[in-house]
Amino acid sequence: MNTLLGCIADDVAGATELASVLARSGMWVRLHLGVPEQVESPVAQDGADDDHSAPFEIIALNPRSACTSVVVKEAVQAWQWLSRQGVRRVYWKYQLTSDGQACEHIGPVADALLDAIAEVRGLDTNLMSVHCTTATQSGDPLSSSQSLTDRQCKDHQYKHHQCRDDQREHVSKLISVLSAQTRRRVDNMPCSILACEQEQIRDRLGELAAGGVSHIVGNAVSSADLVSLVRATERFPLICGSSAQALHLPALFRIRGFLSSADEQAPRPSPKGAVLALIDDSSEVARRQVQAWPAHLPSMRLDPAQLTTHDERTAAVAAFVVVLAEAQAKNCALLVHADRRNAEPPRADQADARIESVLADCALEAFGHDVRRFIAAGEQTVAAVSGALGIHCLEVGHEIAHGAPWCRAQVSVPNASGTAEIAIALKLDSSGEEHFFSEALERIEPPVRD
Repeated sequence: MNTLLGCIADDVAGATELASVLARSGMWVRLHLGVPEQVESPVAQDGADDDHSAPFEIIALNPRSACTSVVVKEAVQAWQWLSRQGVRRVYWKYQLTSDGQACEHIGPVADALLDAIAEVRGLDTNLMSVHCTTATQSGDPLSSSQSLTDRQCKDHQYKHHQCRDDQREHVSKLISVLSAQTRRRVDNMPCSILACEQEQIRDRLGELAAGGVSHIVGNAVSSADLVSLVRATERFPLICGSSAQALHLPALFRIRGFLSSADEQAPRPSPKGAVLALIDDSSEVARRQVQAWPAHLPSMRLDPAQLTTHDERTAAVAAFVVVLAEAQAKNCALLVHADRRNAEPPRADQADARIESVLADCALEAFGHDVRRFIAAGEQTVAAVSGALGIHCLEVGHEIAHGAPWCRAQVSVPNASGTAEIAIALKLDSSGEEHFFSEALERIEPPVRD
């Protein structure tokens, strides 16, 4: 089938979060680390050939630190690739932080994508995009599963009106950011309009379009508002912002007859054997996750102060191979973590490079010793491990926690002509879930469907 929704994210963390949300629908979701050069099929679907595209294709661009011109160029290249897959709609995933900070490429990319869509499809250049953002509480994205009015605000020491005020302020900041960055007109779709009937909402959208507005920011403060926004803008070619709208898109596609059971992921058991978990515990949350590692399972500590030379790093990897063999003999999980508490290297960036290099080498050695199940936590660790294993495309499976899914990928076997399938759990941000590792181990197998 053609791709229904092609998603472009400004970093891997955002792409993984969006992929995780879409995968809740049970549909086939693929995540590409970088703009793909061709259709990749990391894990063959039952009855599908290698050129079969997924209904949801997600492309992660370079990190947010990249300059605007580079991000715009990559985003257009991603759109061109998605266009060749027959994509129906495009999702430009970015995140506006709770303090209103935003990268300078949000508006330019949205404009470039509208231009590219119009050029390829031969449409009127005055296309419209819909943006939706959600405020955060204690680092927990409200788009994860519930909307503002559905959440038990008192559990977060918030009153209902305070939540609404937070969201209104967040929308105001997004409008301000877009207005400063885009050459097109920006306007708001307030919650008072979203609470109306669909005909009234579409009439308002028509008025905005007639007035030359191209970027609509929806102020959805409840699940009902969000559903109304998604339904009223279903003909918009470009969706922008947080993952909130992705919560309801699969259901809309089903209603319209674009998705069926044939597009669902086929649950398959995880590869057998030991599990290798890797993390650079440079943050307080990461350290708590390491401390919560099950006491009965082995772990290995890396001391950054003892990784300063090539020989020291080689020795650390050799020691890891010995510990790994012991874990494999017991068929249990092994944690490798870098402990920074007693080490203060002169340059943090050099220490980061050394740590990630050793973690990458450990992952590669583990794969060479037939380990086929991995857990990678932390953005730098995920990048190091995926780079070492040569992972460019993943099939996204069930969630462990918000934005942290189990995935599958095909990895080339060293000194052989074939590939091997691995399961890998990704945890890119440093928020919450102190018991993430335990939960990942408990949920390594896909849930049984009703």
